[in-house]
Amino acid sequence: MLVQVYGDNAMKKTAVYKRVARFSEGTESVTDEAVRSIAEQVNISLSGREFFASKQITVLEHPPSSPDLAPNDFFLFSKTMETLKGRHFDDIDDIRSNTAAALKAVPQNQFKNCFEGWTRRWHRCIASQGEFFEGDHSDIQQGAM
Repeated sequence: MLVQVYGDNAMKKTAVYKRVARFSEGTESVTDEAVRSIAEQVNISLSGREFFASKQITVLEHPPSSPDLAPNDFFLFSKTMETLKGRHFDDIDDIRSNTAAALKAVPQNQFKNCFEGWTRRWHRCIASQGEFFEGDHSDIQQGAM
């Protein structure tokens, strides 16, 4: 599915395995600068743009250096890693089934809170026209667009 949306820009399996290994070793976290900069580097492929256009969804370019707009999958990645960290698996199918179980164990309200927070942050970024603001205490409100 990622390849359908991100095309050639989708993260390769080897890169995913390296990141998982670094997380398992405790040498990397979701707050690392490298993770936050991924959002700046991702481009939506042509098929992704065509899909959004067919649904009349406007795609805004991601503002540079905007960790407030980190994709929601970082939330899922950290939740999955909390469950899987330090465990060893017999084969790929074992990894898949344990990962699926870890994702299913995330309560629905946590997904809801994650998406609501993300929506609130991108509304604020749109309202600020991509300008920098700090924290939740700025004067920019969600409905100020």
